[in-house]
Amino acid sequence: MKEKGISEDFDSIIVDSFNYEIIPFIKKPGTFDVIIKINGKTQLELFGFDLLFDFREFHASSKENAQKKQEFDTRRIKPDMRERFFLFTCTCGAPDCSDIYKGVLIRREGDKISWLVDEKVEKPKKLIFNAKNYLDLDQKLYENLKELAKNEPGLIYGGTQKTLAEIISQL
Repeated sequence: MKEKGISEDFDSIIVDSFNYEIIPFIKKPGTFDVIIKINGKTQLELFGFDLLFDFREFHASSKENAQKKQEFDTRRIKPDMRERFFLFTCTCGAPDCSDIYKGVLIRREGDKISWLVDEKVEKPKKLIFNAKNYLDLDQKLYENLKELAKNEPGLIYGGTQKTLAEIISQL
């Protein structure tokens, strides 16, 4: 089914490995960043842009309903989800600051979750993840960041001016 405004011409990539690193944000001491690697490539290598990976949006994409406060449970993601999330953003946390206005289209189809990255790239890319691996990675990242917030409560996320502890309390 063709969706309005979605190109049918994209590179399709099966994701065999998907992981992350939590690293110091080089531009500012006392801050951190989350770097993702997909099939061993960073977002710069994969998409050609070097923007902040917004773990808050990634986490929201794994939840059944990002608007409701509920106990964290990634297994309840909607089976027919088709929503856009701002997974990549400016270091300040505002996507439009980096000319991002649509975000990444995330779809859940059976045991697969896909990202359609069709903004800020020469040619759109569709990444296809195993849903269990995707949801497990989100759970692991969430738990690691929660622990980091407990151990370093003053740590700031990218250029957002928000502490990790503040952000985690809102997820």
